[in-house]
Amino acid sequence: MEPLTNREVPTVTELPSQEMEAHHQIQDSEETDGDADNLLLYQQLYSYATQGKTNKFHDTIEKKLRDPNTRVQFLSRRSPQNNTFVHIAVSSGHVELAAKILQQHKPLLLEKNFEGDTALHIAAKAGDVDTTTNTLLREARGTTDVENTGDVLTLLRMKNNEENTALHETLIRGHQLVAKCLIEADPAVSLYVNKEQKSPLYLAAEQGLVEIVKLIEEKAVKKNTKIQGKSPLFAAILGRQKKEVLKIISNMEANILNSKDEKGRTPLHCAASIGYLEGVRFLGKRLVDSHRMDNCGNFPIHFASSKGHVDIVKELLLHCPDSMELRNSSDQNILHVAARCGEDNLVKYFLKNVEFQMLINQKDNRGNTPLHLAKMYHHPKVVDLFTLDRRTNLKVLNDRGMTALGISESTLETSASYDGMIPAVKEEENGVIQLYSSEQNPRDSSSLPELDQILVEPGPGMETKRTTAAAGQIQTKAVATAWWLINRLVNCLEYPRTWLEDTRGMLMIVATMISTTTFEAAVNPPGGVWQDNKINSSAGNATYCTDDKICLAGTSVAGSGFPKDFLEFVIHNTISYISSLSVTLLLVGGFPLRNRVIMWLLSMAMCLTLTSMALTYIHALIIVFPNTEIYKSYEKISQISIVVWVTLLGIIAAIHTIRLIIWLVRKLWGRFKHKIPKSLRNVIDSLVDSSRARHRTKKF
Repeated sequence: MEPLTNREVPTVTELPSQEMEAHHQIQDSEETDGDADNLLLYQQLYSYATQGKTNKFHDTIEKKLRDPNTRVQFLSRRSPQNNTFVHIAVSSGHVELAAKILQQHKPLLLEKNFEGDTALHIAAKAGDVDTTTNTLLREARGTTDVENTGDVLTLLRMKNNEENTALHETLIRGHQLVAKCLIEADPAVSLYVNKEQKSPLYLAAEQGLVEIVKLIEEKAVKKNTKIQGKSPLFAAILGRQKKEVLKIISNMEANILNSKDEKGRTPLHCAASIGYLEGVRFLGKRLVDSHRMDNCGNFPIHFASSKGHVDIVKELLLHCPDSMELRNSSDQNILHVAARCGEDNLVKYFLKNVEFQMLINQKDNRGNTPLHLAKMYHHPKVVDLFTLDRRTNLKVLNDRGMTALGISESTLETSASYDGMIPAVKEEENGVIQLYSSEQNPRDSSSLPELDQILVEPGPGMETKRTTAAAGQIQTKAVATAWWLINRLVNCLEYPRTWLEDTRGMLMIVATMISTTTFEAAVNPPGGVWQDNKINSSAGNATYCTDDKICLAGTSVAGSGFPKDFLEFVIHNTISYISSLSVTLLLVGGFPLRNRVIMWLLSMAMCLTLTSMALTYIHALIIVFPNTEIYKSYEKISQISIVVWVTLLGIIAAIHTIRLIIWLVRKLWGRFKHKIPKSLRNVIDSLVDSSRARHRTKKF
């Protein structure tokens, strides 16, 4: 092995691995030869470089390395991370020392470390434009010939292991001043691409750096330099940048608006996918983009539908109304896609607007309606919306001869969950949603989820598959039976679909009659009223009216004679009156009567009204009954009647309360079920959803 003084200086083109190997070989040689002095000197200079002791570094070099060749070779020595003294000085922020070293040996400016970074890469990452970056560029130009820019261009265009130039690194970190300096020095480098095929222009557009984008346009693009790599328009879209950035980039090249990514998606596809409304408004004016498919056969409006972006769908339809009729490669319309992806808000929007009603029962290339897909991909909220809409034809058969709700019935026997199902959408790292259609090749069922294969594959093997799936999901018949009983009980306790519509008129009549009756009882109480003022009236041993306690005309006779019983009569009569008026108010007040809470309040108000009316009747009889044996018999009858009434009232109130609790549980289940283990969640979701589907089918 050659001694240190004869080792050749590594060139710029040597690979980091080769340099590291040479470094270790030199160290081995030093240890073998016992050259501890060189190692000690290197450690001393390394310490000076990190601490920025320029004078000590220079004096040590001058005193101990007087031979120019030895000095050059020693200055070219590498650290374990393959850093030169220039790298170390720049990374520590000591640019003056770095300049001194470069004056001793200028080729160090182009040397790379283990990560492939030059000293300019490190300076660009730090973002120091006033000292470090300008100093390195000045050293690259040299002091004798300012016009010699060859080394400057070489330095600016060098790439590290990620194929990033110094301009890439400074834009990744958002150092705009350094970026402007580098672009001014070499505009062409602003269009160089890295491993990810991203140019500095792409990075600037992604971050919305308007001044940098304008500078690149002026210095590079307008000089007929072709934009390379990924389109900066995609970057501006994915970064959700302002309209100003979109305008600048769209005017850079004639065909930039027609650019596509590796999956065949246009900028409008991306904007629709991420829900970028301003981008859709800017790009949506080009009607041709709304009718362009990506490589998977989906249009921009399908991307928006897959993520439930209602505002994006509205905007796309505003510019291109016939987009609502577009179908993807699986022959699915936008309602198919929304139902398949479980976007209940968008499905609700479609169902509320009459212009979309033609989409409700349309079939895809397998004969599935949107409701079929909602059931197959297990989206109970979407299923609810469809089954509650009278325009939905629940009897439509797909190519396997199954109705949408029939799918749920058959799959309940085979699989209590949908584990292993291929997702309808996949979100990529850049935020763009890619639709994956399990129906792209109707003849190839190998790519379908297991549930789809049950619907597609005929033959005797189907029953075996069903039995295996059932055994894996429902361990015992007892569990299935228990769930069936629970579902039947829940169904029995559900409000009938037309309960409120059928009983609203009757409730109004009953409430009005009760309020009229109780009002009459208040102004004409049992026992009548005094016709004139009384001061001496008695019955038996009790005196009602005296000089001190005059019984005024128009007041209740019973109130004077039996004040406690009459007070209870008045209390119950008043409660009945107010409760009946409350029912009337709820019915005519414009409240959302299909709301379960309002329905429960109506039921409880009617129970309270009728109970108070019954107690009013009992106390009225107590007041008017003579105190004889008949009264004693009536007391026993009234006690029995109260017990029977309270029992019946408790049952009815319990049923209505259970109905409300079931509704609340389902609401909370939809919100918090993600916290439950997936296997248990899918079992419960599938069985409960199937029970609800069967119940609704009978009502229709």
